[in-house]
Amino acid sequence: MDALALKKLSKLQRNKVLLSYMFGVIGSSVFTFGVGLLILTETGSATNFGISQLIGPLVSVILMPIVGSITDKYSRKKIVIWGQLCSITAIILFAFAYQSEVFPKLIAIYLLLTVLRMSDSFLSVAFNASLVSMVNEEDLISLKSIERIIISAATIFSLFLGSALYQLLSFEHFILFELAAEVLTLIIVFTLKFKAFAKEEPAPITEEDDSSVFSMFLNGLRYIKSDPKIWFVMINGTCISFILTAFTVGIPFININYFKLNPTEYAAVQACLSIGVVFSSYLLSRRKNLPHILLMVYHGGISYFLFFYIFSALIFFNPIHIITFICLMLLTFSIGYAQAYANVPLNIWLSKTVSSNMQGRVFNTLFTLSSLLNPLGILMFSFLFDHYSGSAIYFIAGSIGLLMVILLPKLLKINLCTE
Repeated sequence: MDALALKKLSKLQRNKVLLSYMFGVIGSSVFTFGVGLLILTETGSATNFGISQLIGPLVSVILMPIVGSITDKYSRKKIVIWGQLCSITAIILFAFAYQSEVFPKLIAIYLLLTVLRMSDSFLSVAFNASLVSMVNEEDLISLKSIERIIISAATIFSLFLGSALYQLLSFEHFILFELAAEVLTLIIVFTLKFKAFAKEEPAPITEEDDSSVFSMFLNGLRYIKSDPKIWFVMINGTCISFILTAFTVGIPFININYFKLNPTEYAAVQACLSIGVVFSSYLLSRRKNLPHILLMVYHGGISYFLFFYIFSALIFFNPIHIITFICLMLLTFSIGYAQAYANVPLNIWLSKTVSSNMQGRVFNTLFTLSSLLNPLGILMFSFLFDHYSGSAIYFIAGSIGLLMVILLPKLLKINLCTE
């Protein structure tokens, strides 16, 4: 195949992947929104809703030793297809159970969320580990950047769509919507060539072929620890994700209870976060090359915690309402911008750097550690914001985070200016 044909194939593959992301994000976001509202309106229990939010992280932790290993051992395309088929089957069975009330509705919802998370754990890791061999290097950058744009835009759109569906239609329509999205995603996956741009076949892992999945998992951990830069990415990403839950919990709490924003102002501030992600992702998508990616991640991390200081000062001085509102919009926009500025290049670097036969385990470890610590961070910062000053919390958390980001490269003795 000549260069022009390969370039066209890469563009086609990229567009198919982005289309699958769009269907997947819109379907799951609308369904998740509907499930959350159903639990809260039917049971009126924050505990029941909290359980639904904890299912995902718990499933990820339980499956952590096997997801990455299975992804690296077997055909990734087959794993993605079987994951989609399991999700579709679970949704169909849930629809029958929901209608016939074979199980209590809440139990049926919990079971469905568990199966969907199990399927998603396998297919998302397999899909991400395959991107580097689906498109060429140039399109990989634009793919990762546009992916962030699609996810942010689809999330905003899904909130409005989910709200409209819940008010106008029954919950059964949420089930049908999610089912349709899963089927469309499956059709696209069938047409993708997972090894169209594989630069090299994964080295035959003969010693691992007969190994247990758990042994492969341990080999994956050894591989991560053996490379200081990958180890830096793991520790840095996990710690930042944990501390950033202070924004997840604190911004809604402070904006509503302290700054007294009305619903329209609050929505505008929240939207600025996604707008920042979209704008940063668009600028990154226009770039042909991203030099010094780890340095970009480092600067992104520093930016996060400098924003903690700004938010702390805003709470402490509490200026007049209009100034506070403008500052909050600029701050959340900047947080969204920094988020994409660090995360998009990081995913590209991992796809290009990590050995092909280790990508499943590396991506799975990173995803699981982040999802594991997020609920713990939410619980911790929820308690802190209920009992202590928001200004003090952001100042201390920002100081700890900034110190961690600055010292970590020195402790691991890595040069962030080299790839």
